[in-house]
Amino acid sequence: MIDNRTGQVVTPGADGYYAVAGQGKYKITPNGTSVDVEFIPEDKFLGTADGISIRRTDSNGYDTGWSTKFPDKEANVDTVLNTMDGSLHPNSYSK
Repeated sequence: MIDNRTGQVVTPGADGYYAVAGQGKYKITPNGTSVDVEFIPEDKFLGTADGISIRRTDSNGYDTGWSTKFPDKEANVDTVLNTMDGSLHPNSYSK
């Protein structure tokens, strides 16, 4: 998991969540070849969170932290980090 505000890899706490002050907390759970991402907003947070990026590594040790050499032909998936990482920018609205 990468914090989009800092671009740094982060480690979730003992409960499995990574908290972003003033926004909410994230949890990534493996689900076969995919992952499930949970975002729980703080009580008074409304709007779009800065989000996280999800870096995956294959069985050969290669990860998604690379950028395309030809962005005009193949766009980077993660436009915050300009990589092929997955990206999540959750929205929180009042009920």
